[in-house]
Amino acid sequence: MREFFREIVHALEAGQPAELVSVAASEGSTPRGAGAMMAVFPGGRTTGTIGGGNVEFECQRLAAELLERQADALRQFRFVQGDAASLGMVCGGGVTVQLQYLPAGDAHTIAVLRDLIEAGGGDRNTWLLRRIQGERVTAMGLADRSGVRHLDAPPAHLEDLLKSEKSITGQYLSGRKCIPVPDVRRKGNGKKLAVKGCAVNNLKHADFTIPLGTFTCVTGVSGSGKSSLVNEI
Repeated sequence: MREFFREIVHALEAGQPAELVSVAASEGSTPRGAGAMMAVFPGGRTTGTIGGGNVEFECQRLAAELLERQADALRQFRFVQGDAASLGMVCGGGVTVQLQYLPAGDAHTIAVLRDLIEAGGGDRNTWLLRRIQGERVTAMGLADRSGVRHLDAPPAHLEDLLKSEKSITGQYLSGRKCIPVPDVRRKGNGKKLAVKGCAVNNLKHADFTIPLGTFTCVTGVSGSGKSSLVNEI
C-alpha cells in the first residue's frame, strides 16, 4: 500500500486531483473486503483495485464523474447469486463503497498520506481514519498506538477504545496485541492435487495444481472463477 499512496501523493503534488475509492464495508462473499482501495485520476488512469469486475468498472465510471464535480459519494452494491452471475461474478454479497475527492495540492491530505507512507515502513500498525457525514468525507487523519493525529477533533469514543483494556478490538488497534507473522512457514507434504479441464461458470477448461499439507489461498479478480473452483469443483 505504500506505493499506492506514494502514487496518489505524487499526483496531488503535481497538480492533479484524485478520487479515492474505498470499500467501507462488506458482507457475504465479496471480491475484496473493507479497506480495499483504488484511486482514479483525470483521464481515466487508475491505481489499486477494489476487486475488479463490474463493481469496479461502475466505480471507475462514477469516480470520473465525481472528479469533474469535485465531489464525494457513498454507494452500495448488493447482489444475490443470480445477480452476481449477471455481473460476471460467482460470489454473492454486498459492498459499501466510499468515493472521496482529493484536491490537487491539498496540504492536509498530502501531510496525512505522507505520514501514512512513513508509518508503513516501520513496525507499528497505523489506520487511516475518515469522518463521513452523509456522503461527504469531512475530515481525515491517522491512528496508531500513540493516539489520533491530523484530526481537529478526534472522536472521544475512539480515544477511549484505543485505551480500553476490556476491548479486544482496542488492544489490537492500539498495537498492544498483534498477530505475528511466522518466521518459518509449513512447506507442505510434497503431494499435489491436480484438477484438469475445469469447465463451470467462468472457468473455461482450466487446469490447476494445488499443493497439499499446507495452507493454500485462492486469489484472483472478480469473476475469475475462485468460488467455482473451491465450492463447485
